[in-house]
Amino acid sequence: MATKRLFGTSGIRGVVGEDITPILALQVGVLYGVWLKAHTDEDNRTVAVAHDNRPGADVLAHAAANGFISAGMHVDFLGCVSTGVLAAFMESHCGGLMVTASHMPQGRISIIPLFANGHYCDSDVTDILEEGIRAWEGIETIADPENIGNVTIVSEEQSRMLYLQKMPQHILLRSRIANRSFRLLMDPGNGTAGRVAKELFESVGCRIETLHYEQKPVPDRPSECRAETCGEAIAQTVERGCHIGVCFDGDADRVLFITGKGDVLPDSVVGAIFARHYVQEGQVIVTPENASGLVEVIAKERGARVEYSRIGQPSTGTAIRAHGATFAYEEAAGKFGFFELACAYDGPFAVLKMLEIMARRGKSLAELAAEIPQFFQKAIKIDVPDAKKDAVVADAIPRLRQVLDGQTSKETAIGGIKVFLREGSWVLIRPSGTEPLVRVYTDTRVSQVRADALAELGAICFKEAIAAIG
Repeated sequence: MATKRLFGTSGIRGVVGEDITPILALQVGVLYGVWLKAHTDEDNRTVAVAHDNRPGADVLAHAAANGFISAGMHVDFLGCVSTGVLAAFMESHCGGLMVTASHMPQGRISIIPLFANGHYCDSDVTDILEEGIRAWEGIETIADPENIGNVTIVSEEQSRMLYLQKMPQHILLRSRIANRSFRLLMDPGNGTAGRVAKELFESVGCRIETLHYEQKPVPDRPSECRAETCGEAIAQTVERGCHIGVCFDGDADRVLFITGKGDVLPDSVVGAIFARHYVQEGQVIVTPENASGLVEVIAKERGARVEYSRIGQPSTGTAIRAHGATFAYEEAAGKFGFFELACAYDGPFAVLKMLEIMARRGKSLAELAAEIPQFFQKAIKIDVPDAKKDAVVADAIPRLRQVLDGQTSKETAIGGIKVFLREGSWVLIRPSGTEPLVRVYTDTRVSQVRADALAELGAICFKEAIAAIG
C-alpha cells in the first residue's frame, strides 16, 4: 500500500496534537528554511510566520519559527492575523508560513508553507519537504551557532496598519464608495479578520454592523462560511437594513456574499460579477476544473480566456503564475484573487472590489447578480477508502461513458475526468485529494432537475464501480 501523502491542497492538515504536532511544525520550518537558503539571495533570508486563533495554532507557529531560525533564517513573527494581513506583509520576504484551521471543524489545523507572493508552495517544494520529514534526522540541518537566525516580534498593530495602508491604494474609486455610504453586515466568525476588516471597510466610508466579531478559540458558528452555517448573518443583513452582508472563515481567505434581500450568491455568480466588471480583453481568468460553464460565457463576452487547473491550492497558484492571470477564483471555496495582490486570496479585499463595482455601476448586489446568466450545479460526494479511490474512479469512467453514449462531445482530464455533452452540460468525476471519498460535479444551463439527474447518473456509476471492486 502506498504511503499516504502528508501535503495536500492546503499544506499538512490533521488533528492537533495527533497528526499535527510541534515537532512536525519544527521539521517543516527547518526543511523549508534550508530550501529557501538554497534558492534565495543571501541578503533576503527573512520569512514571515503567522497563525490564527484556534487552540494550538500559536504553539505550532512558534515551533515552525524555531525551525526556521535553526536553519539560519530570520523570522518576522506576526502572531494572530488573517491570511490577507500575512500576504501583504510578506511582500519584502522570501517566503512565509501560516498555521490555520481556516474553515475546518474544531480539532483540525493546517501548516501551510508559502511563497513570497502568498501562494501555497507547490509540489516542487512540498515533495522535498515531505521527503525530509520522512527521513528526518534533524541535527545535520541545524545551522552553525554563529549562523542561527533571529526572531523579530511584529505587533498586531504594526501588521494591521501595514495592511490598511496597502489595501486602499488598490481601490481607485474610494470616494465613490464613500459617497454611497454602504451599510455592511460583517460576520468574521470569531476569526482573525474582525478588527482589520472593520477598519478597512470604515476607511472607505462604510457603516458597519457586526456579528460574531470578537476573536474566540472556539467560534460561535462553524468557521466554514456557507449558507447553512451563516443563517444568523443572512437574517441580520435584512433585519438591520444592510446593503450587503459578508461572512469570513477563520483566516478570512474565504468570503460569502449576501444581498440586501438576504439571498446568498453562489461562488459561480460572484466570480462572474468580478470577471464581467474587472477582467479586460486579452486577460486570463484561472479557475479549477469544477467551475461552472458560466465563466466561459463571461470570458467570451469580455474577450478574455479561461485557463483551468486542478481543484484547490497550490494548483490554482501554479496556474496563476504560469498564465499571468488577472483574476482567479475557486467555486465551492469562496476564494477570489486579484492581480494587485499577486492573486492571493483575501476575503476583505474581495469585498472592497465588490463594493467598488456596486458604487461604479450604481447597482445593488442583487441587481448585479440578476444580470448574470443562470446556470445550475450539483455536487455529490461518495465515501470510498483511500486505497480504493483510484480503482473505483477507473472503473466508473467507462460506466459513465456508456450511460451518456451518443450525448457527449469531448472529454478533458486535469485532476478528474470531465465529460462534456452536446447540450453544453458537463459531468466531472474525481477522487478527493485529502479525504476518503470521490466526488461528482455537474453543470448545465438547462435546469436544476437536469443538473440533479446528471449527478445521480455519476453517483450510480460510482456505486456500481464500488460494488464491482468490492
